[in-house]
Amino acid sequence: PAASGFALQESSKSTRREEQGPTPCEQSRRDLLKQAEGRETSSPIFLPQCDMRDGSLYKRLQCHGKEVCWCVDIITGDPVTHQCDGSTATVEIHNVGSLSKKRDIKRCTKPDKIAKFYKKLLTTFQEEKRAEDEKRMDTTSIIMKDKQRTKIQQAILWRFESLDKNGNEILERSEWRSYRKAIRMWQGVRTCARNFFRFCDADLNRKITPEEWRDCTFPNIGFALVEKASPVNPFINGLLIEDTS
Repeated sequence: PAASGFALQESSKSTRREEQGPTPCEQSRRDLLKQAEGRETSSPIFLPQCDMRDGSLYKRLQCHGKEVCWCVDIITGDPVTHQCDGSTATVEIHNVGSLSKKRDIKRCTKPDKIAKFYKKLLTTFQEEKRAEDEKRMDTTSIIMKDKQRTKIQQAILWRFESLDKNGNEILERSEWRSYRKAIRMWQGVRTCARNFFRFCDADLNRKITPEEWRDCTFPNIGFALVEKASPVNPFINGLLIEDTS
């Protein structure tokens, strides 16, 4: 009887869940899979990992591929700046909002400059993708229907594909040169912008793979998510930027 009652309870939960529809995590996965249909690429797409025990929650540790991982809020899926408490993962975890300890963008090491550059870069990626979607009248695009977190990730991957003119899934120097000239004109972050693509080229072979591109962008999504607070006094701005980075 007890086992039967448990089965009925689980069945009731399953029925209610189906009636309520997919959770935000599940819906995000469905949208990404639908968008990927028909795309000819060997690069794996990022799919959010949902908690198996509670499908309404995200897994604390999210990974794209085998090397790039970050921590998220289990309710919203938004990246967080602290390590994943209790994680037993063997992969290297990148703190969102901080550069890898192994490398820095050449001559771009000040926290306020890094924060300002990545916020500008990732915001620009989103604006450019939105403009492209509107030009194509693509109303089903993920940029129009998912949360800010996924918008940024999709904009990052879209920018790689748009720069990859020959479609070989490798960014060669000739392909990124013109875009580098454009972003190096940004006021206040010229040094960061000028050396960004070389920073992404981790093995210094003048080519950027999808893995290198994700590694130099995904861990810094937090900079684009942080809203700048209103300062209490004229001297607090720099502190706020440093504290939130």
